[in-house]
Amino acid sequence: MIDHVDSANAHIVLVADVTQLSSDQQQTYCRRIFRNIYIEKHGENQSRISSCCITGQTKVVPIVDFQNDSSFKKNRDMSRSGIRVPECKPCWDAEDNGHVSQREIDTGNDPYKIQLESMDYNVSPVCNARCIICSSRFSSSWAEEDKKHGWGLDQNRVYSVVRSNCNDTDLDLSCINRIYFNGGEPLLSREPIDMLQRIKTVKGSLSGLHVSLNTNGSIMPDDEILALWSECARIQINLSIDACGQEFYYIRFPLDWNTIVENTNKLCAMGLPNLHLSMATVVGVHNFLEMHDLESWIKSLPSAESISWGIHPAFGPFALNSIADDIKLRIKCTNLFFDQQDLVQSFLDHPGAGQSHNSWLQRLEILDQRRGQNWRHSLPKLARFLQ
Repeated sequence: MIDHVDSANAHIVLVADVTQLSSDQQQTYCRRIFRNIYIEKHGENQSRISSCCITGQTKVVPIVDFQNDSSFKKNRDMSRSGIRVPECKPCWDAEDNGHVSQREIDTGNDPYKIQLESMDYNVSPVCNARCIICSSRFSSSWAEEDKKHGWGLDQNRVYSVVRSNCNDTDLDLSCINRIYFNGGEPLLSREPIDMLQRIKTVKGSLSGLHVSLNTNGSIMPDDEILALWSECARIQINLSIDACGQEFYYIRFPLDWNTIVENTNKLCAMGLPNLHLSMATVVGVHNFLEMHDLESWIKSLPSAESISWGIHPAFGPFALNSIADDIKLRIKCTNLFFDQQDLVQSFLDHPGAGQSHNSWLQRLEILDQRRGQNWRHSLPKLARFLQ
């Protein structure tokens, strides 16, 4: 079973076969609770785990045990009883507000069978970027900057290379058919290569494996990982790009836009029949006005007709649902001049996250002081909009 991303609204399409379940179970069942695991390397001998990558709630464990972890067992019991699992709050909030959530339903003939079939795998937090929407939790470059400026860091967290972390080596990979790599920057790590080699050793082949990988676009895949990809059923590269030109540089600091353009064109021309490209854009108050230019660039690419574009809401201080009401109203009345305008404007009405209305501005001012920048010069469309 493969995640199918609908590029028109950037939500996973639900595949339902729930005839064996009661009405309550149908409303609360999620395949990922029984078939998926999220793993995030936390330190030399620790990982954060949960049932999927969007729960936002993880726990730190010394050993990754998909079958018998106490939290997993509790969540599965609740799902069998037709009770909403609290960790799945992002999906419940989306559904309660009339949006399609990202929970995926695929019961097959045995909906409650516990079998590891898919994995959301966060590599070590080694990254060359300090994106304004990110933090030291996922970027060693961010951690270095935070340390320089005296911001508190988790003293138990290893922010550099943690490839010696091997607390997931007992996982049964024999039924894995889907794996999603996030980071950190996965193409700066050997972990995707090591994991694919592990799966190949266990299964004897990668022929049935669907792989997706998020990358900031600054690093090209090397020959070793390309050789492994060529054996897989499908490879989807999700390029995380939130703007173009100087706006991209400010948002995905300090990555170079010309390098992104060059690498994207190389990927388009690579010619692997199982390779698919998509654009993954996080939209918030910082870049909602950049979508027209970004769409125009995507449509200019040589393989534009085969490239999907997924747009996702920012969380934290830049979330559109956390800004002041007068700015929300202005955005709702503004023509953004791109195809997915309605989706972006719907983010304004997502359930709130309790952020201060001015937290995004405070965040930019702090970053400008640190980096010797001026967001009003780097994001001129936003500055003019707010005048």
